[in-house]
Amino acid sequence: MIRICKELEEYPELTFKIEQIGGGVLVTFSSSEGVNSLYQCIKDNPGRRIPDYSKTLNVPVKTLERWVQKLRGEQKIIFKGSPKKGGYYPHGPKDSQQ
Repeated sequence: MIRICKELEEYPELTFKIEQIGGGVLVTFSSSEGVNSLYQCIKDNPGRRIPDYSKTLNVPVKTLERWVQKLRGEQKIIFKGSPKKGGYYPHGPKDSQQ
């Protein structure tokens, strides 16, 4: 399982959930193209805010706010800077030290 988790880091569009059911384990993989497109956009255009990504991706702000929550929960992105001037960046090794 550790190897699988490590390999999946190369595929940010895939998520998985592990459940213990009865005497076995159920692993469910899923793909979220919308969230993945936002993640790629943040990687390509770091430091922007949700309204900027909304214009770039042609996706409503409310939808992007949900996607941002998901990416932040998965620790794939981080917000840096002040609330008015800051923006979103891909989460890197240096960010975990902050």
